[in-house]
Amino acid sequence: MNWPRLALVPAFTLLVLGAACTDDEGEGSSEDLTVEAYFDEIEAIFQESSNSTDQLGDDLEENVSSAETFEEQVSALREFLSGAADVFDSAVTEMESIQPPVEVEQPHNDFVEGATEVASTTTALEEELADAEDEAEASELLEEFEAESADPLFTIDEACADLQDIAEDNGIEADLRCTERVFPERPQEPF
Repeated sequence: MNWPRLALVPAFTLLVLGAACTDDEGEGSSEDLTVEAYFDEIEAIFQESSNSTDQLGDDLEENVSSAETFEEQVSALREFLSGAADVFDSAVTEMESIQPPVEVEQPHNDFVEGATEVASTTTALEEELADAEDEAEASELLEEFEAESADPLFTIDEACADLQDIAEDNGIEADLRCTERVFPERPQEPF
């Protein structure tokens, strides 16, 4: 298959999102987090999600390589997109349950906003691919998705890098896995 089905895997993997963050009572934390406690929580979320997206990417690669028909390839991609959307949706819910300290509020909110947009476009792509009749149509849908997702992915990249910088500036050891940027600069609108 020649259409850019695997080009999206690094972007999804980079959007390491996911698991529940809990306090001692098992409920989402939402009040009076220190900057250090905030980073402990989101680092755990990002790690769990990284594991989930890595597995999704591995499954996609395996399913696409064993697919013998266009329909099987599309089914594999749709399964990947559905799983990725679930990860994004879960992460957005978990990130929204955190009341970030003032120092990280803006990049936290930007990250959530970008992830919400990507989750929405991912779900839409998964649904639209169900009606794709050939590789040309599927490629067109993927190109539209990449164009629609470019700005929110950049927002996520930028927010993640800002969060990582804040952690480092505060002497907090956190690995948010955002050192490799998907987009080195904000994509420009075509004329």
